[in-house]
Amino acid sequence: MKTVPGIFLLFSITPLLGACGGGGGTPVQAQNPPPAATPTILSGVCANGASLGATAQAATPFFLFGLGRITDGVCGVNSTSINFGLPMPSGGVLTNLRVDTFSKGTSATNGTFTVYVNNSSTAITCAVGTGSTCADIQHEVSVGAGDVVGVALVLQPGESFSGQIRAALEKH
Repeated sequence: MKTVPGIFLLFSITPLLGACGGGGGTPVQAQNPPPAATPTILSGVCANGASLGATAQAATPFFLFGLGRITDGVCGVNSTSINFGLPMPSGGVLTNLRVDTFSKGTSATNGTFTVYVNNSSTAITCAVGTGSTCADIQHEVSVGAGDVVGVALVLQPGESFSGQIRAALEKH
């Protein structure tokens, strides 16, 4: 058997010169847009639901574990005198809150989820109502490095949810 040496062609891609590739023009460099940055996902959960007695005097925020509740996987009432949540290592924009609950709400106003920044409620909010999911994809809030972000289920007197409650949002 006879072997034939291979022929290798070497190609070079060079910038176009001038309008027709002739000399005299300025080289044209291909410009690709930078890739879109992948958002950071912030998430929180409550393993055993939350409830507020019918005799409570006012709406109460129950912060989610991972985004406000720091001791266990149960939604808990936290004092609003200190910041509950995660400190942001860098600035950005919070958006796209999504919530999923194990049980359905009992009234149209049941289970309002609100994003808090530095212990103040923001415009990012959604209500589960009589369903088991909600989302706010319209509002956004800017945060700076060091700001503390939390998510709370705000219950009215007599409202409750059983089972797991999950929430996530994006930081761009």
